[in-house]
Amino acid sequence: MPEKYRALVFLAAFGSLRWDELAALRRCDVDAGRGTVRVERSLTELAGGGYLFGPPKSAAGKRVVVVPAVFRPVLVRHLETFTTREPGALVPTSLAGRPLRDGNFRRRVWRPALAVAGLSGTHFHDLRHTGNTLTAAAGASLRELMDRMVTAVHGLR
Repeated sequence: MPEKYRALVFLAAFGSLRWDELAALRRCDVDAGRGTVRVERSLTELAGGGYLFGPPKSAAGKRVVVVPAVFRPVLVRHLETFTTREPGALVPTSLAGRPLRDGNFRRRVWRPALAVAGLSGTHFHDLRHTGNTLTAAAGASLRELMDRMVTAVHGLR
């Protein structure tokens, strides 16, 4: 995965964030020192080519996600290297600095990275399921896993 998009992939897997939540993240939503990401909005691509920022999929979708300590340096490096200093700056952007479009990302970045890794057929959304599986394997209690999966995967509580 190109360095510009590593933080995006880690947040999808280890934070169980949806694509539309990731695409809407701003610098002010990330507290790299505390290792948290605040999910307050999502980005919808409009058929005419524009964008619409709005609330997450459900009320429970508004949440604070703790970033695993091992991943925090990747997030800090991303903010220092690829995100402008303004609090409202989008964290993940296209190469042109615009909001990420799902289709363009899949075609230009995701599928080529999968081909190199020999993982064709893997969907970006699969990262959320991988993160939940890893959380279970790391010893999360059933209650912790249920809370994570219900809130993060289904947006319900």
